[in-house]
Amino acid sequence: PVLLYGTYVYGQFDIIPTFLITLGVYLALKNRIYQALIVIGVAATFKNFALVLILPLALILGKDLKEKIKLFLIGASPFIVSFLIVLFQAPSQAIYTLIPKFYVVVNTQIESTYEIISKLARFGFLALSYLVVIIFSQTLKVDKQSKILYLSTVSLSLVFALSPFILFHYINIMIPLLILTLSKVFLFIVSAAIFKLWTPLQQVGVFAPINKNLLTNFPSTAELVNKIFPYSLISSFFYYVFFSISVFIILYCSYLLLFTSKPDESINKH
Repeated sequence: PVLLYGTYVYGQFDIIPTFLITLGVYLALKNRIYQALIVIGVAATFKNFALVLILPLALILGKDLKEKIKLFLIGASPFIVSFLIVLFQAPSQAIYTLIPKFYVVVNTQIESTYEIISKLARFGFLALSYLVVIIFSQTLKVDKQSKILYLSTVSLSLVFALSPFILFHYINIMIPLLILTLSKVFLFIVSAAIFKLWTPLQQVGVFAPINKNLLTNFPSTAELVNKIFPYSLISSFFYYVFFSISVFIILYCSYLLLFTSKPDESINKH
């Protein structure tokens, strides 16, 4: 309960895009293609990482180039409308929504050349990996349901695992989609839950609605642990756990897609 509350209630409004992404994928599986793209587009207005799902789904669900473009525009339109509204009212905020947070961190904190290059390299690898997802969405001749499930899961996992600036609580957004995609996700859920217990954002802060003033000065678990053992070591350990499991999900979904998926029946009909 604490994990769910911390992630989906205190963690801003993550429960909304989580629900919309899950619903959008479900609608796509039911071949309700226009509703699916609209729902994913609305999810992107809350958290723009949902944008990575629009192009793959449009390529998978569209029958020809014209329909693929149409589906992409339908999916992107809620975000575009939302962006234009914010652009006229608060231009700086609108531009901020298009800039990955790690660029903002670079501009506000002094970082070494290695750290900056490392972040940019991760972003570059993320872009190349996403390009592979796009190519698979268009060219891979397997059944649509497999492509929808596995490529959606891979797309989001890539964003959360390879983004140069990682916010760990975002990975919990993957859990509903993983339940649809994979049967054995207990290791992932447990590791995510353990990391949450060590994250200051989700410790004392989750009880803020009870009495914010009373709990403001309470030390977090990280602060208490750091008095007897370097918390940075624990944080680094769970980072590698998080990263390793994310990579495993990407590789495992890719394996299922390439080697266990059924051929596209529409090809056989022709």
